[in-house]
Amino acid sequence: MKASRSIRIDDWDADDANLGELAAHGLTLEMVEQVATNEPRFRRNKKGRPATYQMIGPDDGGLMRVVCLLETGPAIWRPITGSNASDHEKEWWRNSK
Repeated sequence: MKASRSIRIDDWDADDANLGELAAHGLTLEMVEQVATNEPRFRRNKKGRPATYQMIGPDDGGLMRVVCLLETGPAIWRPITGSNASDHEKEWWRNSK
């Protein structure tokens, strides 16, 4: 199992389309920000996908989330989409400390 990578997030680049995609999966930008500040783990996304990284971690309510991210500038990230974490993703998060 690959260890978690570390990435720096200084700001978010979210537009109406991305916010709508997040909302379609039950997430908001506020939830994305919560995951980013609550011990997230990062891993490369699958090849051929618009997002280059997955951010996996809990929101403030303790629900595990997956947010797919694309860097649009130095330390500026666009949340492409997101979802509730699967059991496999939760296990990866626990084992990647």
